[in-house]
Amino acid sequence: MKSINSAIKEIIEKAGISDLVFNRGASEMEIIDVKRRCEYSLNCTLPAAYTNMLARHDGFAGEGVFLYSSRPGRLDGSQDTVLDVVDANLAARDVEVLHDFLIFGDSDQDEYVLDLTRQKFQVRDKQAFDNVYEEFDSFDELLMYMLDLMLTRVA
Repeated sequence: MKSINSAIKEIIEKAGISDLVFNRGASEMEIIDVKRRCEYSLNCTLPAAYTNMLARHDGFAGEGVFLYSSRPGRLDGSQDTVLDVVDANLAARDVEVLHDFLIFGDSDQDEYVLDLTRQKFQVRDKQAFDNVYEEFDSFDELLMYMLDLMLTRVA
């Protein structure tokens, strides 16, 4: 099985860095801040594997796939803005059904979430949210799904 780092490297090699944005890693203080904001605003804890990814790449965008960052702002080297994980989830929680989920990112058709009740990481339909396409036991498995989708689109 391919590692997360090797998948990212392969995506960058195939797509070219101009077509992708893998933000610089979040600082220790940015990680502490997003964890605190998540606990205070969303009443849940960010998974360690997600914050580990933020420390490597604080959000990414490419081939229609987005991973939310620890902080709002512009994507590195781009004019595009990115939602941070807390603000994206606060906006999503305007919809009652989304209160039991933590959303990490999205693509053109999917939402990448943690079902907080079942503690399962899922790929859900963006329009018909009840439709679960994939389910995983870990964030890293969900992340690999996202990276594999990016790889199929750059191939």
